[in-house]
Amino acid sequence: MGVGCCTSFFYICTIKEKKLSEEAIKYEEAYKGKKMETGEKTGGKKVSDWLCEGQFYIFGLVYMFARIAINCTATIFPFYLQYSMGFSSGSNGRPTSVMLALVPLSAYVSSMLFSLFLQAPMTQKFANRLKPLAISVVLIAGSSIPLLFLDAT
Repeated sequence: MGVGCCTSFFYICTIKEKKLSEEAIKYEEAYKGKKMETGEKTGGKKVSDWLCEGQFYIFGLVYMFARIAINCTATIFPFYLQYSMGFSSGSNGRPTSVMLALVPLSAYVSSMLFSLFLQAPMTQKFANRLKPLAISVVLIAGSSIPLLFLDAT
């Protein structure tokens, strides 16, 4: 909670919303003006336009499967550690909540660090976001297969 409060406080104090909004409006007007000069349509896509595109559904499915895989593994980690791996160190033989929470926390922190430092270069290398998302789904699914063969001991 402390880290969350500190980052929220940092965000509130450092992000100047009014300045960013003014800059966004300025860039939007310049962009629309440039499109008007070249004779391009300025309205953007409508909902019906997006629903007619095949890539919309592909990106949606890949993103949905990636999020489901990440969320499921994060919620199953403590149960896996406690019941399948026999992870316990408390005085009564049961694991402490802090020890069980460290595994999902480390997964979230490493995910955040990847997003901050490695996602942009990876996206530039693959020239889109679909390939990295598909790779992540395959890796997570592949690493989950051994869990099927665990015994309840």
